[in-house]
Parts: sequence; C-alpha cells; structure tokens
Amino acid sequence: MFKDTLEVLLVSLDADKEKQETFTQDMTWITSCDLKGWEGQAAREHRF
Repeated sequence: MFKDTLEVLLVSLDADKEKQETFTQDMTWITSCDLKGWEGQAAREHRF
C-alpha cells in the first residue's frame, strides 16, 4: 500500500558501534546513530 510513499527512519541510541552495526546490518530502511547513547543529540532534542 505505501511501498512508494512510506519511508522508515530508525534513530538508534546505541553507544557501541559494533552492536549497532550488527543490529542494523540487514535493515533496508534509513538508520542514524551518533554513538552517544542517551547523551546524544537525538535523545536530548526529543527528550527520550
């Protein structure tokens, strides 16, 4: 239904690069991670 119009974005709060890459390696959608965990910009801006 949304194949051509829906985009999924994963914002990860990981702090370990190897774990984050292993977790997201097979994902087909956009992923973003600054590797700062709960202290990163996304967590602060969105008050996670």
